[in-house]
Amino acid sequence: MHRTLLLALPLVVFAAARAQTTPPPHPPDPLDRVTSYSLQITEEANGDTRATDDWFYMGFVHGIPHQFVHMGFNSRQSTSRGTAPFRGDPLPTPGVWRDAHGLRYHSLAWSAESFAMALDTAKKRAVKNQKLTEAEARLAALPEAQPHPSAGKPLIRRARINLFDPATRELLNDYVRAHVNAWSAPTSDRATGPLIDYWGLDNEWEGNHDYSPQARAAFAAWLRAAYNNNIAALNEAWSTDLPSGSALSRHPTFEAAANSPDIPSPADYATRPGAWLDWITFQSEHFTATLAELARAMHDADPEKRGVVHKSTQQTIEMPVTNRARTFDQEHFAELMRPISGGLLGADMYGSGDRQAYELNYLYNAIRPLDRSPGYGVFLPETNNHNGPGHAFASTTWRMLANGLKAADFFTLGFAGAKDDWDKFGFHNSATGAPRDKLHYAARWAHMVHRTETFWKNAVPADGLPRIAMLLPRRDVLLSDKSPRSTSRWGYPRNHRWLVYRWLREQGYWVDVIPSTKLTTEYIRPYDALALIGAEHLAPDEAAAITRYVREDGGTLIADTRPGHYDQHHRIRDQLAPLLGVTFGGKSGAGVPPAPVAPPLTRLIINSGHARQTLVADTSVTASATTARPLATGSAGKDRRPVAYLNTLPQTPDAKPQTLNAKPGRVLYFPFELGSIILEKPAEAMSAFLLDGPTADREEYARQQGELAIGQWLGDRLREAGLTPATAADKALAETGNLRIEQPFTDKSGNVAIVIATRADTEPRPLPAGTVTLPLPGGPWTTAWWAPAEDDSLTALSVRPVTGGRYEVTLPVIPSAGVLYLFRQHAPILSIPAIASATRAVDGHTAKLTPGAPFPLTVELINTTAAPLPAGVLRAQALAGWQISPAATADTPELAPGKSHQATFTVTPPADVALVKPDWLYPLVATWHGLPARESGTGILPVSNPRPAAILTANVVMDIPAEKALHILTDNAHYPDTYPYRTHTGVTYLYTTPAPDTPAASAISDPSRRDKNTRTGTALVNGFNSRTGGRNTGGNASAYNATYATKDIAVDFDLKNIRSVRRVIVNAGPGDLLPVRITLSTSIDGASFTPQLTQPLSAGNAAVREYTLTLPAAVSARHVRLAVEWPLAGGTLDEVEIWGNESPFFSPKTQHTP
Repeated sequence: MHRTLLLALPLVVFAAARAQTTPPPHPPDPLDRVTSYSLQITEEANGDTRATDDWFYMGFVHGIPHQFVHMGFNSRQSTSRGTAPFRGDPLPTPGVWRDAHGLRYHSLAWSAESFAMALDTAKKRAVKNQKLTEAEARLAALPEAQPHPSAGKPLIRRARINLFDPATRELLNDYVRAHVNAWSAPTSDRATGPLIDYWGLDNEWEGNHDYSPQARAAFAAWLRAAYNNNIAALNEAWSTDLPSGSALSRHPTFEAAANSPDIPSPADYATRPGAWLDWITFQSEHFTATLAELARAMHDADPEKRGVVHKSTQQTIEMPVTNRARTFDQEHFAELMRPISGGLLGADMYGSGDRQAYELNYLYNAIRPLDRSPGYGVFLPETNNHNGPGHAFASTTWRMLANGLKAADFFTLGFAGAKDDWDKFGFHNSATGAPRDKLHYAARWAHMVHRTETFWKNAVPADGLPRIAMLLPRRDVLLSDKSPRSTSRWGYPRNHRWLVYRWLREQGYWVDVIPSTKLTTEYIRPYDALALIGAEHLAPDEAAAITRYVREDGGTLIADTRPGHYDQHHRIRDQLAPLLGVTFGGKSGAGVPPAPVAPPLTRLIINSGHARQTLVADTSVTASATTARPLATGSAGKDRRPVAYLNTLPQTPDAKPQTLNAKPGRVLYFPFELGSIILEKPAEAMSAFLLDGPTADREEYARQQGELAIGQWLGDRLREAGLTPATAADKALAETGNLRIEQPFTDKSGNVAIVIATRADTEPRPLPAGTVTLPLPGGPWTTAWWAPAEDDSLTALSVRPVTGGRYEVTLPVIPSAGVLYLFRQHAPILSIPAIASATRAVDGHTAKLTPGAPFPLTVELINTTAAPLPAGVLRAQALAGWQISPAATADTPELAPGKSHQATFTVTPPADVALVKPDWLYPLVATWHGLPARESGTGILPVSNPRPAAILTANVVMDIPAEKALHILTDNAHYPDTYPYRTHTGVTYLYTTPAPDTPAASAISDPSRRDKNTRTGTALVNGFNSRTGGRNTGGNASAYNATYATKDIAVDFDLKNIRSVRRVIVNAGPGDLLPVRITLSTSIDGASFTPQLTQPLSAGNAAVREYTLTLPAAVSARHVRLAVEWPLAGGTLDEVEIWGNESPFFSPKTQHTP
């Protein structure tokens, strides 16, 4: 969504050759492995991990892996980008890969980005008449995409790619096949390549318009098929393109039409709507089909047939400006990808609250098959609530699960010193490195999912519940003006559908957002109502399905403006007019030339009937009742025209009234743009139009006094039409307008989960305790379990039946979100009540504990099965160095269904601040193992069944004042001056092996390559040059690492005064040749060094490439020497960090002055 998102993926840099090195074993601490947090990822004998079909992909885009592993996340993205295949060379393989954490991967092939780079180079060399290789000559001869004739500048980068050229498409297909082959090939440390679960294509590639001769020729063929070889039909549709008085036969042939100079640009959508709809539909179909073709090539090349998930964006869902500029069709892509996607439809999505739920629900309904079978959902490869607060992040993210989310990567973990998007959207404060409040919520979200992971992976919306379907009409989006609520190019249509969605949700209606591909009789029949908001363009089969839904199935249609007035080519057809019970002013019908897409608007004034609020809306139609009766009228002086009508239709002999309680079909019609309603207030006071948040593309509207009157007025009209809200709440809850009860999800075992949340305003607005009434599937029910977003507890709540399958539940105070579970037959569940502490982390909920101080950890086992639960063992786990007493296990007795058992462990974190960090989320993992009868009562984990049956993690942080924490002493450039754990020393360093001023010293290249921003002898402290927070620079920035044409080096760091040294971190540079030994020595005077620690590195981490040497006790030293050995010459080093504090022997007289 952002200007810099092209760089939002890790670039994997390949070495030219790989040394033969011993694969590193896993780290010694099991809690550094993803297998410790999920029951659905298991450990293989060779150190790999294996995911079951029930695992839930969750990761971060960038960040330190074991940091987010400790938070329960298990996945990340990997990328290949390079021009080698287009130069005739093979795509390099990933090299050493086992990452020591068992992470799973979404592997992206940037074929288009790589092709664009190769194309640009070849074209430039050809223009300069330079000698070309055969591969370059082939590229130089390829046709390029062309901009619209009115464009003032040429196309750049991926937009230059002519996808109408078969040779170009074949080269792109070759690249993605090469990517699959390279990343599936054995590496030196693995037999099958990286642990990839999904493939992907270019980052946020959504196409551009191409006006080249090849595109126009294809357009002519498309037009011929679309108009059934009837040129008169085309001229009817394109008549608004013609000057006054022109004949309808201006385009004598389809070829003439396709090659006419006035083929529209995106800017012509309003003046040439017919031609524009045809052009954008054609371009989108072709680009979308090409993407699917590339995905199919990846899938076919993969022996394991893993799913392909593309990183599209929300900008091609309902934002008119970006939708017109791009040529990607989300719903068409879903249809093409369903068989090869692994069940997932991908999109990068940044938003909050209702908007996020609305767009996610649309994607979910796009990928779901017509029979609504399980196994499908949405993958968000980048997501966040921009830089919004943690409580809004929780409200948003918990609701995502109840709108079809089945996989996600959060953008981005963030780090101290981050800039641009990695600062704005990071989960850490870039000035201090401290976690933002949303990081704590992200960890609890991950643990909540893992607790019931099989459920969330497989659950679907429960059948048979009251719902409204709202169509997102793509054609009308492409013809829409932006809403005056936002001047951003990321603004939404003037007829603002997601605000209508918000108003309906405020009133307690459950709403599904559906694409036009789901306008079929079978898919829409179960809905109580179908909402067509600004849906003026419908294809004949879509209009026919809607007509059957109303006339034959007794459905209720909610519509505004002129539903179905045009067909898909912008020809007037008035397809739904017989249903509305009103007539429109002016001429209409087949054969009447279409009007411009944006006819003049007039304003309607409406008395809301609530809180003395007056509403204002825009309309471009004049309606008069025939069979419909007015429900409400305007209130502007003499202008008392109706603003809502209800038409009740007689059922046809084929009607199926049993599907909708024998109700006749009805149409609730509004003769204005429903999504344009605002409160009647002076423009300067219309805070509902202000952006809630500092980013232009967030568009979350601020609260406005009286705003609930809009939804209440709309809810009154729906109730008059016989549509009862799905949920209700007591007065105190309902009047907040802040309650969002998502529709129930259920699994094949009959378990149910209902997400309940606030609407996610910027300022916290906790929901008060209160009673809600809602239908619950699969009853009878007597008990529900409440899991809040603020801790890892599970609390029983009473469920009281009312009537008609509806139940009452009294909810506690809800600060942000939570899940209401009803268990029919589920594996046992664990609960960890809030951990007591004197202080809390920045989120106000996570326990902030003192190093060395013991604290109680209570774990509760709940029998959520339908049978007695056998005796077993609860186990508590913490990282190495943390103590658990009196034992790490506790016996549990046999439990009847619904009963529970608690055990309390005493946990003591390390007292040594060198063994804990102030800004780290530390995991406490609880598991339960069932025991065979012969093993019960032993307190020993069963050998016969080593995998637990229940799991839950809670995170805590350490309360370490900055003056007591270790500080960075080496002035590393990637730590900002605002970092609270930085002590400026003026450090310098000097290589002592090979000896300086000898021929052997030429083996040292520090930096590996000079540039204007680096000085000799600074590569080990001048930063990673990483915008993404990766703790290695990589080969693409060799000015920031050092290379050694020798097998061993020694480097002495001068800290300019005596310091207390405790920890040294050494980062390997690029390449697969990793160190095998590091020796740490210290000195006071720089002449006599004392060896402190020698660390063999067979346990090195090939992915993080980071080695930590922690001394048993602090050592006073001014000089620190590192001796590093490699198995062969050619090793590299990146940053070296020395951590410690001021020494008791610190001398102010020798202190370095900046």
